[in-house]
Amino acid sequence: MGVDSNFIHTDYFVLIDSNRYVRGYYHGLDTAEALPQLSRDLVLLTMEKDPKAKSFFDGKLQIMAVAFLCAILGVGLLFFFFRKNKN
Repeated sequence: MGVDSNFIHTDYFVLIDSNRYVRGYYHGLDTAEALPQLSRDLVLLTMEKDPKAKSFFDGKLQIMAVAFLCAILGVGLLFFFFRKNKN
């Protein structure tokens, strides 16, 4: 197989996020400024929260509230029975 000579590329990197927004252009041969900046921007991009992602608590707050109220009721009943048994 031969090499496809119609393929043209540049020395630049393009950083694109998961929403397909261009976050930066970096010259691939500039090891003093562009590549360290690309590295920092990659770290920051991976730390960003995805606005489309659902929260862990999404749809669970009502169940958590009921469980919390049951726990309070259970502790109250325990105190009531322990206090009643002492008398």
